Amino acid sequence: MKIESCFYHIDGDAKLLRVTMLHSWDLATTIAFCQLCNQCIKDDLQQEWAMLADLRHWCLSSEQACDQFYQHHKQCISSGLKHQAIILPKSNLKRWRIRSFVADDYGLNTIMSDTEEQAIAWLVEHKLLDPIYLVTQPNLNQPPAF
Repeated sequence: MKIESCFYHIDGDAKLLRVTMLHSWDLATTIAFCQLCNQCIKDDLQQEWAMLADLRHWCLSSEQACDQFYQHHKQCISSGLKHQAIILPKSNLKRWRIRSFVADDYGLNTIMSDTEEQAIAWLVEHKLLDPIYLVTQPNLNQPPAF
């Protein structure tokens, strides 16, 4: 399943959920993303799966959106998320908030990286992606053009 909007891109296959999150999200956007992600997880992913999350150009704009996203993340873990590669924004405050958000993800293998290449290399190293992925996937280091 592949879904694209001006706020997020979701792409799932048997072992990997790849998400790119963009701009500032309110509660309605967060709920829509969570529902689409849940559908992708149900339709496309195996019992155990990994996530590549590009958070470089994203933030939540309300406490309710943050609470909703936190609950969704915990549901992902219950649904088989075992490994997560997170590409961090440059802002120290946003980096700190993301790190504190995933701090209690016990049993989840996590890498926080500065680049997409680092995150993908980590997934390949842990045999969560085929090495061909390194040369066949588009570079997301630039924000998408709309």
